[in-house]
Amino acid sequence: YFLSRIHIANFPSLHRSNNDDCLLHIFLLVISLLAQRSISRQDGFQCYDLKANKDDCVKAQNGIVYLEPSKTLGTESRLETTASVGSCTIKIHRRRPQNIAAKADVDDALNSIFKCSGSSGYTIVYSLNNSDIQVSVMPSNY
Repeated sequence: YFLSRIHIANFPSLHRSNNDDCLLHIFLLVISLLAQRSISRQDGFQCYDLKANKDDCVKAQNGIVYLEPSKTLGTESRLETTASVGSCTIKIHRRRPQNIAAKADVDDALNSIFKCSGSSGYTIVYSLNNSDIQVSVMPSNY
């Protein structure tokens, strides 16, 4: 006991105050809220039991034409955008004409779906102005 007290006494940085504990709790709270916010941007996530070729899906993803310079699918775009390459079809559906889908949000949704065992699935992503956008990936022959 005595040696441990001397050891800690020689290293003041090892002493923790209530203030340090409070700061640690605030830090952990902020990190958890940030994680929850990024996760909650998608809703209704579902992996399909269908198999889509991920390489074809990435090519289809890269073939989606967004409005420039905003990199969005917006009010001047069709409500549904489809991109197909080989055995993969990607569908992006803006549920209302005023909804705007940012490329970054669509890419995040697609990358989440690509992690499914068959690289196919469905989610709703919330994009600009809280626009709800349906994103799905499935085999082309489905």
